[in-house]
Amino acid sequence: MKIVSFIKDSSRLLLDGFKRFPITYILIAILAVAFEINVNNDFSNVYFEGGLFYGIFVSVLATLIIERKVKKNAYLQAIPVVLGVVSSIVMWQLLKHYFSYNDYFIMAFYIGTMIAMFSMCVWLLCKKENIDTIYMELLWAVSYSFLSIFVLFLGVMVCLVAFDSLIMPIEERPYSIVAAYSWIGLIPMMILSRIPREDNLVQRPKLYVKFFTFLAIPCVLLLAILCIYVGKIILTLDMPSNRLNIFASICILVYLFMYAAIKGNSSKPLSFLLRWCWIPIIPIVIAQITGIIIRYNAYGLTPLRMAGMVTLAIGIYGLYITARNKSLKSIWLVIAVAAIVFSISPINIIDISVKNQNDRVEKILVKNSLLQDGKLVIPEKLELSDEDTKIIKGSWKLLRYYCGDPSSKVLIDYFDVNKAVLSYSKDKNNGVTDLLTVLIIDNPYVSVNTEIYCASSYDDESTAFSCSGYSYIRFYYTSSWERSDADKQEFFYKDGKYFIKLESNARNDSECVEYDVTKFVDKLLESISEEKDSQTDTAKVSYSYSPNTGISDSDALWEISDNIALVVKSLYILDPPTIKIDAGRKHSLTCQGYIFYK
Repeated sequence: MKIVSFIKDSSRLLLDGFKRFPITYILIAILAVAFEINVNNDFSNVYFEGGLFYGIFVSVLATLIIERKVKKNAYLQAIPVVLGVVSSIVMWQLLKHYFSYNDYFIMAFYIGTMIAMFSMCVWLLCKKENIDTIYMELLWAVSYSFLSIFVLFLGVMVCLVAFDSLIMPIEERPYSIVAAYSWIGLIPMMILSRIPREDNLVQRPKLYVKFFTFLAIPCVLLLAILCIYVGKIILTLDMPSNRLNIFASICILVYLFMYAAIKGNSSKPLSFLLRWCWIPIIPIVIAQITGIIIRYNAYGLTPLRMAGMVTLAIGIYGLYITARNKSLKSIWLVIAVAAIVFSISPINIIDISVKNQNDRVEKILVKNSLLQDGKLVIPEKLELSDEDTKIIKGSWKLLRYYCGDPSSKVLIDYFDVNKAVLSYSKDKNNGVTDLLTVLIIDNPYVSVNTEIYCASSYDDESTAFSCSGYSYIRFYYTSSWERSDADKQEFFYKDGKYFIKLESNARNDSECVEYDVTKFVDKLLESISEEKDSQTDTAKVSYSYSPNTGISDSDALWEISDNIALVVKSLYILDPPTIKIDAGRKHSLTCQGYIFYK
């Protein structure tokens, strides 16, 4: 009978939820179907699901606003439908055509507005009548939905496995259908069906209070540990560890959550804890702020660090509310405003971080007389201090990612000085990594996609070379990226020429000799032709040759001395000699092939 009653109650709630959020339920159902199809197609259409997910939040927010602020009207009920459908389609197209991991504006807009909409939904649900029960109702809606659907999902999956094992084999599709419709479909529908209305206020059960009583035990222990750590900092005059930030944030978050969830209805010890726990948290917050200031001075702003600073500011505001023993309703409005301001406004966390790192790099460039009239100037001899090198390399990790955006236009302008050296184009992600290479402070490997290079690949499986006159064959491989000082073999560039260093004969203990192979490399470079980028009709940065491009066998056979010949299987040269570059600059050179010894 309990099972029947559960099914009836769940069905009634789902029906009521559909009447309240019709378009939301439809979008959730489409999302579940799309997700199941996408699972079986290697997630080839995630943008469509992203648009649906966005439309779901828009429709829920629109419904709650109409319920809260407007009297019931048949025409107004269509607003969530229109907004939900339109926002889903618009966001789907934005993600599909404009989104990439470097197009941060779409990403920030998506995440920031989603956070803002969620916060506004909670703020709208917090009313004077249910301020003491709303968090319990929401928590119960989420936990009950997850638990009940999990049990249902587990039972159905066991039945499928039993049918597959005992009766007849079934394909994987039914498993994905059950999973998608359970987790993507039913759970959010059940959560929405249990979102409270004004007329269904409830009382906290005793189990609910007991749960938070047990939760308070580890929270108090964590608070004690953090207080001891702060005391240790004061006694030893040591700087706060970066790890303090995460533990302090957890402490503040859990405290605010407990304060909101059981304020006004708890045991005396727990009520005392919730009322005054903000006092010992204050020195922890001070230590946390000190640590942030230290890392800001050392590394500048990053999006993650700035997001942490914004979160800390919101947490401090929450502590201020608890000190006044007021409701936390207003904090959701603050979160919504902060999410919008710091994601899509001109002072968003990306642009502010990029500008800060730009300023740090510009300061180093000016300090070392590398920036003149807004242009980057590299002297013949450049010596950067370890501290300056550290700052530039650290800043470049962020700037490299956002170089192509107009917000970094100041930075981009630096790269007008020597396009031959920098191989700079104003395409996204090009140019930024080149500064590290020009300043000789980073491995050129990070700039493979933005530097000019030559790469050959000779098909040694289709061509036979005569071994007449030679007694030994040895495999040859050397790379400046992987080379150590102990390596005997080396392919390098010096004084405008290319050299190969190898043993003078087949003995491993023989003397190493440097051989000038410039004429062979030059002949190879003369034989290859530059390719064009099909999308931009501009020169690509890669050059290549193979046997089917008209290259003769002799180009791959280098007779470098009277008793040594090298058959080149592959050759990779970063910055070929067609570019006038400093001879002392590090190059990335790789050569692979076979050595013939007489």
